[in-house]
Amino acid sequence: MANSLSPNEVYQRCLALLSQREHSQHELRQKMLRHGVSEALVEATLKRLQADGYQSDARFVESFVRSRLNKRHGGRKIAYELQQRGISAAHAKAEIGKYDDEQLANAQTLIVRKAPRGDINTLFTDFKLKEKVTRSLVNKGYDFDTIRSAFTHLQDEL
Repeated sequence: MANSLSPNEVYQRCLALLSQREHSQHELRQKMLRHGVSEALVEATLKRLQADGYQSDARFVESFVRSRLNKRHGGRKIAYELQQRGISAAHAKAEIGKYDDEQLANAQTLIVRKAPRGDINTLFTDFKLKEKVTRSLVNKGYDFDTIRSAFTHLQDEL
């Protein structure tokens, strides 16, 4: 059935996907190929979508980074997820780098939330607890420099 889709039908399917959220070219390509659409037709459709302004990897990256930062994910995790979606490491790093201050603030917020009963001083006296919080932040995708800076800023505020 998918092989009999006209170019316009493939275009409409892609528009339907893009109306729900931004997609990278890689994501759209994979979805259309999974439905049995020929590679040549997929490439032509992607070029048309880009020319018409409906698909933009730059817009996708910006939207994706913002949504993940709002969930307090770290830069390393976001970069990995973008690479899984066909975005180059350089493009991902450039966009994520625009939000270094927000990442630091997010890391500080997460550290404060992890402090027992909101007592931040405990984190600086209990090495095991600090290690546990650090591991938690690493799992969220924060790099050690950001984590160290977040702890330093919190300690300076005390």
